[in-house]
Amino acid sequence: MFNEYEIQRYLDEDKLCKFIDDNGLYFNRINNFPLDPTEGDGEYFGKLEQDIVKALYPEIVKAYGHMPYNDFEELSKKKAKELHDLNKNFIFIQSWFQDRKTSIEMWNEYAKYQDNPNCALIVTDTISLGNAIDLHFPIGNAMKKVSYVIDKYIERDNIFTKEKKFTHEKEYRLSLDLKDLGLFNPTLLELLNFDENIVASFRHQKATNPSLGQYYRNNGIALESSFSPRSKTGFVVNIPINNFVKKIYIPSKASDNFFELIVRKLKDKNYNNIECIRLNIDSD
Repeated sequence: MFNEYEIQRYLDEDKLCKFIDDNGLYFNRINNFPLDPTEGDGEYFGKLEQDIVKALYPEIVKAYGHMPYNDFEELSKKKAKELHDLNKNFIFIQSWFQDRKTSIEMWNEYAKYQDNPNCALIVTDTISLGNAIDLHFPIGNAMKKVSYVIDKYIERDNIFTKEKKFTHEKEYRLSLDLKDLGLFNPTLLELLNFDENIVASFRHQKATNPSLGQYYRNNGIALESSFSPRSKTGFVVNIPINNFVKKIYIPSKASDNFFELIVRKLKDKNYNNIECIRLNIDSD
């Protein structure tokens, strides 16, 4: 049904209407997923960090006096965990599904089809979506398939990995790193409700590295107008959905009023390139 580049999102009635009304993509902070508290976790004190600690230890002893190596290693491990957890506050993600066919499991879990057939499957492709994202963000964005692993805590990649029990999600993920974006435009962090001390720190970094942006498109700056804050843990990226959405599949069991509502919403925005299609879910 779908080609190798197409990705999908299953949305219930409320989320679909909000998606069209918001006219953009909602990103949630990676550590704000109660159903998966391991989101954003990964290896934070692996061989690389251990080798660095071993190399630094003689210099620390020389500078500050004797400290048992095990104590120094434990302190370093604790600080690495604190930094790892802090960094998760800057990572925001948006999830899609990627498969060649639809999934009744995903229809029920994410679109709530079994409770209410007024729902939908949105289809885009990675090229169109990637181009739309790249136009807004010269740095700090990434997108790829999620890998499902046995133990997240030995994985260096803490953004695009999930536990194996989530394999059925077949997730294709978008991510934004606000550390990168905030370095070139600290006002973004202020807009998105980051602590004023963090904002001040990023302003200082920008002031001490004024020429760093020359290596990036638009000097690394993403505009404040690209964001619509929703809460401390999420925001909408203002990308017109007709720039990437190709089709919206609506179950054949959905009401005619619902189908007509979605068609009308798209027409009101002059999004005539987005095709609405009825789909028989139960026989698919």
